[in-house]
Amino acid sequence: MDTQEFATEDVRSVVDKLRRIMLEDGSPETSAESPLLLQRESPEPKPKKQSKPANTKTNTQQLSGAVSQKVFEKTTLARMRAYQQRHEDRIHKAQESREKEKMGNFPYSPCINNNSKKIIGRCAPIYSRVQEIIEDKNKRIEELTERAKIQKLAEENKELTFKPKTCESTSKKRTTEEYYNYMNKWKQVRLEVQEREREAKTKEESEKATFKPQIDGKSIEMTKNMIPFHERMEKEINKRKAQKEEWSKVPLYSFKPDIPKDNKPRDNVFERLYTRNMIYSKSPTPSRLTPPPTKRINSKSLNEKELKKVLKLAGQDESYESVEKPKAKVKIVVENEEKSEKIENLDFLKDLTESLLF
Repeated sequence: MDTQEFATEDVRSVVDKLRRIMLEDGSPETSAESPLLLQRESPEPKPKKQSKPANTKTNTQQLSGAVSQKVFEKTTLARMRAYQQRHEDRIHKAQESREKEKMGNFPYSPCINNNSKKIIGRCAPIYSRVQEIIEDKNKRIEELTERAKIQKLAEENKELTFKPKTCESTSKKRTTEEYYNYMNKWKQVRLEVQEREREAKTKEESEKATFKPQIDGKSIEMTKNMIPFHERMEKEINKRKAQKEEWSKVPLYSFKPDIPKDNKPRDNVFERLYTRNMIYSKSPTPSRLTPPPTKRINSKSLNEKELKKVLKLAGQDESYESVEKPKAKVKIVVENEEKSEKIENLDFLKDLTESLLF
């Protein structure tokens, strides 16, 4: 390799070190085998026509001296792998030599027979035998548990010596009525047994108790006639249940107002309020909250004064005398107890009717 081609001294020193290492390892120099030099010594390829732009890339690669992948794998990559392998071998040898030195320092060294060496050689390493050891252990545990269960059942069967003899009549299934009667009898017997135990317990307590209070005859009679506590509680519970049932039957809204049949159905409240507001808006005092008092008009009281009052309530400034030529003729029927009269030529009919209604 010609080091004069490199421009700097650092590159030259690196190349010299690489050459020394490769010479020490026994590998041939790369100057003769380098594909770069071979390509330089080989005759340059003929320039191709410029009409084919696809081959310009290959021409530039050949002129620049690039290395193909196959050549790189055969020469440089193989050399690098060999160097790496030699380096690993050196490290392995150094580790073995250190271990031998450490073992040489120990005075005692056990002697192993050839048979034991053969057995050890047949055995697999511990990391591969772990799974087998765990499986064998689990199998042994399962076998031991099964044996323990079988032994326990055998001991229990030895103690169970009684074997009931069942007849065909008893083995038949019972009906619901028979089962119900049987349960009632069983409850009665149970209550009797509980009462006997309670009486026996009270007797024992009374015998042990030395102090006996003196009770009057009235209190004794009261206690005898008194109902027991559990019966009283049961009565109260039943009473409450009966009250709840009665209350559930009673409707929520029991009040029903009596409405006379003579009352006529009135109009919608919104319409009535709207008409009332329209009447009061025409009055000179619209800020008044309470409506003005109204009077029922009969045929006897329908005179000029009353009509003037009605006009004032309706918001009309004209007097009754000025109402001579109405725009439209309307008829109003005013009923009286004795007779009915007709009034014509009234243009304030609307306001008058609204004031009479409200």
